[in-house]
Amino acid sequence: MWQKLYEFGRQLLTLKSQVEKNTQDIKELRQDLKELTSAVQRLAYVVRRNQENDSHEREKLVLRLENALLKIERRFLLSEKNDPDKES
Repeated sequence: MWQKLYEFGRQLLTLKSQVEKNTQDIKELRQDLKELTSAVQRLAYVVRRNQENDSHEREKLVLRLENALLKIERRFLLSEKNDPDKES
C-alpha cells in the first residue's frame, strides 16, 4: 500500500511539473504568436504600400508615354504643314 501511495505521489509531482512546463510553453507560444501577427501586419502594410507605389509609377509612365506621343504627333503635323512637296 505504501508503494502505491508513493507511486501516486511521484506521478502527482511529475504531472504538476509537466503542467507548469506546459503553462510556460503556452505563454511563450502566445508571445511568439503576437510577434508573428505583428510582423505579418507590418508585412501586409509594406505590400499594400508597394502596390500603391507601383500603381502610381505605372500611371506616371502612361502619362509620360502619352505626352511623348502627343509631342511626336505635333511635330509630325507641323512638318506636314510646312512640307512644300505635299499636295493639299
